[in-house]
Amino acid sequence: MLYKVYKRYIGLLNKIAKNHQEDLLKDTYAQYNKYFSELYLVANKELRIHQRITLNIKRSKLDKILKGM
Repeated sequence: MLYKVYKRYIGLLNKIAKNHQEDLLKDTYAQYNKYFSELYLVANKELRIHQRITLNIKRSKLDKILKGM
């Protein structure tokens, strides 16, 4: 369950970034990042290896997008 929630959060932020809505992306990230970072840490301990790798890849892509802004 935690895997799906975090994956959807990352997907939402990526979709916002693709639509070039930088203000919305910054606001959403600033508002929800603390909660989802804690969720990521908990989920990462409980996941199977392939799910952990998938989340790490998605998170690194999001970090690259945020650094480019």
